[in-house]
Amino acid sequence: MPLRSAESTPPQRRARSTTTSTSGPVGERMSWEQIRCVDEFRGRWVALDTCRYDEATGRATEGEVVDVDDDLAELCQRVRASQRRNCAIVFCDYDS
Repeated sequence: MPLRSAESTPPQRRARSTTTSTSGPVGERMSWEQIRCVDEFRGRWVALDTCRYDEATGRATEGEVVDVDDDLAELCQRVRASQRRNCAIVFCDYDS
């Protein structure tokens, strides 16, 4: 049986994170501090719904993690195709 490359795996299976080992499953409401500590989110785009924002900076400080992806375009496509309409999409940088 040949090995499957990442290119032959559908994007939703290749890039989407369904669970995290440290802070619970995607779908959980988390603060930005909690999100940035999850290894599976670092270096990836994170879609947040029902966000709270910092009044001074306008940045999301808390929200429900609804999806995660390495590829911003793929993440945006899935969010657009879902019923969610007010997601904030943020990059979880290693240094954030």
